[in-house]
Amino acid sequence: MTVATTDHAAVAVAEPRAGGVLAISDAQTTWLPHQRAALAQLGLKDAPEGDLAVFLHQSQRRGLDPFTKQIYMIGRQSKERRQDEHGQWRDVYVTKYTIQTGIDGYRLIGRRAARLDGSSYSYGDRERKIPAAEWCGKDGVWRDVWLGDGNPHAARFTVIRTDRLGRVEEFVAVCRWAAYVQTNSSGTPTGRWGKGGGDQMLSKCCEALALRMAYPEDFSGVFYEGEMDHLDSESRQAGPPTARQRIADQTTVIVGNGADAPADGAMADDDRRWIEKTLAAIPAADVDTWRELNGQVAHAKRQGLPADIAAAMDEALRVRLWQLPAPENEMRRMHKYLSDLKITADADRHKAMTNVVGRPITTANDLTRAEVDQVWKAAAKAMETGAMSALFPLAPAGDVADTEPADEAGGASPDDEDWTDLRSPDEIAESMR
Repeated sequence: MTVATTDHAAVAVAEPRAGGVLAISDAQTTWLPHQRAALAQLGLKDAPEGDLAVFLHQSQRRGLDPFTKQIYMIGRQSKERRQDEHGQWRDVYVTKYTIQTGIDGYRLIGRRAARLDGSSYSYGDRERKIPAAEWCGKDGVWRDVWLGDGNPHAARFTVIRTDRLGRVEEFVAVCRWAAYVQTNSSGTPTGRWGKGGGDQMLSKCCEALALRMAYPEDFSGVFYEGEMDHLDSESRQAGPPTARQRIADQTTVIVGNGADAPADGAMADDDRRWIEKTLAAIPAADVDTWRELNGQVAHAKRQGLPADIAAAMDEALRVRLWQLPAPENEMRRMHKYLSDLKITADADRHKAMTNVVGRPITTANDLTRAEVDQVWKAAAKAMETGAMSALFPLAPAGDVADTEPADEAGGASPDDEDWTDLRSPDEIAESMR
């Protein structure tokens, strides 16, 4: 590295980049095949062509090498509200790409920018006793070294730029800890922010912001990696959200919408339609999501979800939940009643189920939750009234038997440790809510 001098300060000037197999030339307009193969190894195999074109442009313009990680592009999952083909609004997860550099790459851009426009810059000013970096705690007192317990509440960084005419400008960047820190799901600082170096990470974010303020044209569209760490607190690069994450997002929106309901409990028709569309956006086959949503709504009701909205959601959920496969405990309840009626053979059980639900049943797993409910209630009525021939024409006459249910119920017996008692119909209805 050589050093060029001006009338005001020494400015570092980078030597020309060395060549190499993967070297980017200023003349190329697209990534070459062997460069694309290398980008795929860096995690950009599925990046859109438009994002890759911008990445090439930024690499050329900044003179930074993506293959030595002076500059790189990161994809993160981001949630957006979009209309589907039916005109319904729903949350979808898309990958958004951000171009980033390490702090050394950011400093290199700054030095090259100063050389090109004949300016110079410094970090702080010793003669005027202006520190480059400062931190403050909750007391708001700025210190040029952080020795406090825990992490600082804010940091600031001063870049002083002198142009070719000798005019001096100060650029002071202030960064709050809460706005930049990377955390895990419980809010605890993680990664580079959670290893005792949080004060330095916050200072580097401030340094990058101050440099961008001093040379906005040269830093446009490029961010220091530490400035983007907080996005990883909200969106993990590992892949799409889990069913539990999706349902938490759905419930947050639904409950938030309910919080704005009128004081008299009345809910506008468009709010009802909004709830119906929100629920309709969840695929019917996503059984786990529907069951988790049912539990989330029950929790929201305990937390004060307005009664009118709770009733509307209960109704919409009930329709869907009846169409899902029955939970294991309800399947075992049904088999328990059939056993008590001495209907123990699988073939006889399937004929009895067909007789009750009115459609051919070849396995108990074909039954929906509503149909399972029909079967066990019919069996309970037959036991109570003794009119078994009307509901179960195949059932033999005589006293009820103490027989285990067939293996079709998953091999589980009603006497297993998690089978506690037989709930009443009212309790079953309540479990649907």
